[in-house]
Amino acid sequence: MFQKILKADIRVNFEVLQRLMDLVIKDRLSQVDKCWICAKHGGDAFKCKKDNDCLRRIVRRVEEGCRCSQRSLCDGCDRFMKEYELTCALQCAYVIELRGRLVRN
Repeated sequence: MFQKILKADIRVNFEVLQRLMDLVIKDRLSQVDKCWICAKHGGDAFKCKKDNDCLRRIVRRVEEGCRCSQRSLCDGCDRFMKEYELTCALQCAYVIELRGRLVRN
C-alpha cells in the first residue's frame, strides 16, 4: 500500500508543469530578447548539460563577461541565466506539448 502512495506522489501533473513553464517563459521574455543557443546542439539545452565541452564553453563565456561582486550578480551573468532559463523552459514546454499530442492520439 505504501508503495502505491509513493508512486502516486511522484507522478508529474503535466498540466500544472505546463502552466509553470508558461509563467517562466512569459517572465523571462519580459526581461531578455533571446534564448541561449549552443553552436553544437542548437537550442537543445538538455544535451548541452550532459556535454563537457559545452559546459566548459558556457563557463568560459560567463567568466569572460562576468563583473559580479561578492554582493551582487552582474548584468551579464543575470542576462545569461535568464536566457538559459528561457531556453530550458521553452524546450520543456515543447516536450510537454509533444507528450500531450501522443497521449491524445
